[in-house]
Amino acid sequence: MVTNIPDNKNITLKSSSNTEFSNIFSTDDQTIIIISGGGELKLDGIIVTHVDDARGGGVYVSRGSTLRLSNGKISGNNGGVSIGGGVFVMSGGKIFNNTPKYSNGGGVYSNGHFVMSGGEISGNSAVEVVV
Repeated sequence: MVTNIPDNKNITLKSSSNTEFSNIFSTDDQTIIIISGGGELKLDGIIVTHVDDARGGGVYVSRGSTLRLSNGKISGNNGGVSIGGGVFVMSGGKIFNNTPKYSNGGGVYSNGHFVMSGGEISGNSAVEVVV
């Protein structure tokens, strides 16, 4: 299941009990969050986990869009966060144990802006690309 954040919308998902994203929107392992069209998603205390998708695993942020992670987790995905010209702001939280499905980054892959203030990125792996 793909969950798209609508163009030019600002959405906040907040949980005090570390709710898993897949339990909110889907029961399969194909869920990915796509933020596009200038949209903004704030994840506060949300866990994005066990996602298998070529575009970024857990979260894909397209040009002109924004992801803000606060006290949440992005873990156990075939990817992590892929930023195709968007903005990723991390204040607290963890990105860990992600593995890329093909090549681009295990924890965070960015062609855009990545700002980190606190938090942890650890235990991610990468795939060697032979050219």
